[in-house]
Amino acid sequence: MFIILLTSIWIQVVYESSKWIPDRWFIYIAFINLVEVILLPRLVYLFTGMQTGWFILIPWFFTLLTPFIVYVFAGGGLITETQMGKVDAEILAIARKYGGILTQSVVVWETKVALEEAKKRLERFCKYGEAYKRNIGSLIVYDFPSTRTYLSRTDNQIIELLRDNPYGMSRAQLLQATGLSIESLDEALKRLETKGIIYYDVESEIYKLMGIAPTTKNKGAAK
Repeated sequence: MFIILLTSIWIQVVYESSKWIPDRWFIYIAFINLVEVILLPRLVYLFTGMQTGWFILIPWFFTLLTPFIVYVFAGGGLITETQMGKVDAEILAIARKYGGILTQSVVVWETKVALEEAKKRLERFCKYGEAYKRNIGSLIVYDFPSTRTYLSRTDNQIIELLRDNPYGMSRAQLLQATGLSIESLDEALKRLETKGIIYYDVESEIYKLMGIAPTTKNKGAAK
């Protein structure tokens, strides 16, 4: 009982002083404490032949480490639900900025995180059905349809065409694929350029999505 009391006090101290430990960790902690109190004294006796005595401090020592041992079992990182919510909101804001189409490299640029972390954040949305991963050749594109619902049907049509043709499309190709009039297409292209969702590559004379292949100019502005 003495060990359990000290355990409870220690856990509370660690929890109150740390913003990284979520409430759900108490479930893991309770389980580990139960194993420690029941099994460790017996294991000491089994391997040393000694009664617990002062060796009762061994499970207490492990108890001190419990909140940190739980880190391994919690499966991930020291991130609270609030922090994860901020990360999700940031990704959604970026997706909205780029018309709902992103690549890992764009997320790396916008958030200044490692490539593996960018992938992890994007895959999280795919896991919950909020985004869809598309493999187009050697390129991986993440589509967030809900972030472009505010755009017109024509704008969405152009974005989806450029999503499926990530290396760009010419004005003539877009005109043929959309079935729009020249005036309607030009208005939509200008509108999307103004929003920073697409850009026109003068050298190759094609339109591209900023979320797939951002221009050097846009990167400089992002700084």
